[in-house]
Amino acid sequence: MNAPLTSSGLDHIDNFELARLINLWRAQASSGQEEANEIARAFILEQQRRLRNDKANDFNGINGDKSPKSRPSKYFFYLLIKKLIKTENKLL
Repeated sequence: MNAPLTSSGLDHIDNFELARLINLWRAQASSGQEEANEIARAFILEQQRRLRNDKANDFNGINGDKSPKSRPSKYFFYLLIKKLIKTENKLL
């Protein structure tokens, strides 16, 4: 890998595209490609960073009241994890 993926380099990618990329690179990594595993891990770390930031913003009241606007990212991650488990079960 020439340059590590940094969170600032991934800010332009929305959560749904990030999930798609994670699935794509994890599929590549499951075939034993070491570089694909590193890329998938970088995307997963970015996803976790975003989730932590969303939780911190909710806790600190930055998102205001607990309006539906602050909830999609949490629900998105729930669906993503569910999909990843389903995908891994198919691979096994």
